[in-house]
Amino acid sequence: RLGDAGCAAICSAILQNPALTELDLSGNDIGEAGCTALASVLERTKSLKVLKLSWNQIGEGKGLEALAAAVGRNRGLVNLDLRHNLIKASHGEACVTMLSCPSLTALDLRWNDLRGSGAGAILDGLSQIRSLKNLKLSGNKVPVQTLGAINSRLNKRPVVPKPRDAMHPISTCVEDDEAEKHERKKSKFAKHEMIIVDNLEAKNRRLKCWRAN
Repeated sequence: RLGDAGCAAICSAILQNPALTELDLSGNDIGEAGCTALASVLERTKSLKVLKLSWNQIGEGKGLEALAAAVGRNRGLVNLDLRHNLIKASHGEACVTMLSCPSLTALDLRWNDLRGSGAGAILDGLSQIRSLKNLKLSGNKVPVQTLGAINSRLNKRPVVPKPRDAMHPISTCVEDDEAEKHERKKSKFAKHEMIIVDNLEAKNRRLKCWRAN
C-alpha cells in the first residue's frame, strides 16, 4: 500500500502529466498528509475527471476538509468515490463544500458514518447545488425520511420514501451500482446451483442404495 508518502509521490508525478483524466488510489491507507497532497493537485489541474479514493482513512484528522476545499474550487472533476473512509457526521459541511464543485455530477459516500446530522447538512446545502445528479449514501445510518428529502431535492419532485432496512435505508437517489447488482445475481445463481447439486447427490445416493439391495 502506498500510504501518505506514496500518495505524495504519485501526486508529484500527476502534475507532470496534465493529460491524466482518471486516478484510482483505493485501499492505500491514505490519511491527512495524503489528502493534502491530493488537494494541491486538484488546485492546479482541471484534467482529472474521475478520482477513486475508497477504502482509505480520509475522515481521520483534517484530511477531508483539505480535500473538500480543493474539490469545491476545482472545475474539471466529474466523479468522486469516497466509500469506506471513516467520514463522520461532523463532516457534513465538508461534503457540502465538495458538492459545490460546478463540474461534479457523481459523489459516492457509501459505508461511512454520516448519520442523520451529517446527511441533514448535505440536504440543507443541496439547494445551492446545480450539477450533481448522483449521490450515494447507503450504509450511513441515515433516517429514511432524510434520504427521501435528499432524493426529492435532487430530482426536483416529491418522492415518498419506502423503508427497506431501518439500519441501512435506501432512497432512489442512492442507486446500487452494477457491480453490486452483479454480485447479488451471482449469489442467487450460486444458491440455485447448490440446490441442484444437492438434489443430484441425493438421487445418486438413493440409486446406490437401490443397487446395493
